[in-house]
Amino acid sequence: MRNIFVIILWLFLFCETTFARLGGWGVDTTGDVGQFVSGTLGIGSDRQHCCASYYDATNGDLKYVEESFGTPMWNVQRVDTTGNTGLYTSIYVDTASRYPHISYYDATNGDLKHAYRDGTNWVTEKIDTLGNVGMYSSIKVDALSHIHISYYDATKGDLRYAYWNGSDWDIQKIDTLGDVGRYTSLSLDSINYPHISYYDSTNGNLKHSYWDGNKWNVEIVDSAGDVGKYSCMIALCKNFEDTTLCISYYDVTNKDLKCAKWDSCLSGWNIQKVDTEGNVGMYSSIIIGWMSGLEFLYYDSTNDIIRFKGWQSSYWGTVVDSGIHTNSFSPIEACGYLSEIFWYDGVNNYLLFTDILGSIEESSNINPPSTSLRINQNPFSKSTIITYSVPEYTLSKEKSASSFVIPAKAGIHFVSLAIYDLSGRCVKTLVNEQKPAGYYSTTLNANELKTGIYFVKLTAGNIKETKKLILVK
Repeated sequence: MRNIFVIILWLFLFCETTFARLGGWGVDTTGDVGQFVSGTLGIGSDRQHCCASYYDATNGDLKYVEESFGTPMWNVQRVDTTGNTGLYTSIYVDTASRYPHISYYDATNGDLKHAYRDGTNWVTEKIDTLGNVGMYSSIKVDALSHIHISYYDATKGDLRYAYWNGSDWDIQKIDTLGDVGRYTSLSLDSINYPHISYYDSTNGNLKHSYWDGNKWNVEIVDSAGDVGKYSCMIALCKNFEDTTLCISYYDVTNKDLKCAKWDSCLSGWNIQKVDTEGNVGMYSSIIIGWMSGLEFLYYDSTNDIIRFKGWQSSYWGTVVDSGIHTNSFSPIEACGYLSEIFWYDGVNNYLLFTDILGSIEESSNINPPSTSLRINQNPFSKSTIITYSVPEYTLSKEKSASSFVIPAKAGIHFVSLAIYDLSGRCVKTLVNEQKPAGYYSTTLNANELKTGIYFVKLTAGNIKETKKLILVK
């Protein structure tokens, strides 16, 4: 039986490699399912796993899926089946209770709803029923298990906000100037104050609203043309007192992907174009990555592909190739990387899943250095041999005139080879020393590690490479 399980995992790994660039495997293929997908990492008793909320258009239901650990199987659940419900979903896992929370739109009644798991069962509730409300929702849960939701009031054309303080829901109007509040994205800063990015349809602007402890403040972030659709915001906590905000969004006028970053030194927004090649930038997501700082996931409408790009670096990649006609996808972040995505196949109307670790490429006018990280046996049960090379040169921090990274001088480089679990915790260090250029190998003994998914990260100078490990005992 154990040998059969290992064979299944081998097939799973092979499929992962095969589909990393060309597509994905089916998570839910029962009808027209997968629109408005929102994904995150769930937290189990001793592990993390990918999970997502999404809309079942065939039956008009809200659905939830989570991976069955160690197998290519998915546990699909119907969360809400009352009327036509489950549109504009947003999911977040409460780190204290470890239970998922989902905000979504009830199209039958025009209500904002909230679903959460209380252990074994799903509980659903109506949060706001005043008018046609609940589209474009975004949810976060803070360290006190208080819930924050931003959403659009289609009746009044307002941005609204719902806050669960532990006993009651507090509904607030945030911005009522014109038709505002579509494409909301909510993030919490280092002291759990909410920040919301959203689109001003009246003026075609990207806007930002935030709570300062006493009142809501509203500001225009970008007004150069028709900008602000498909916004996604994250809060980068530089320390316990200073928070930097970043927003990715679509420039309709120029068909570009843009990024706005709060510059605390200038007390203003630093706005830059991330990608300008073709019609790019719809359905964007942004995370904080190890490899290149900010990392973006977005749709390239010109080529009909989902694309990945590192911020101000030569790292880029095609995550899913052409012919998908998608209008919805959501990234999963693990260990500081865009590791997987849930996405909607608009051709077959399926919810699919793709592992994108390893799909990142180098695009540069120089021959990039390579660390050639290889794993001898993967999946493995007790031990495996890891081989790697230290390049003749690494990348310097200096930039060439074309903005590509130029090579530093050859020499001895500091090398780190370490194993991380899905939470980003370093569980084992294999190499941590200076090494000259050349080829090396080391053995990973996993006696003290539990069955699960891990990442091996190699750092040689400024070059980084990461691969997934699957341990089966």
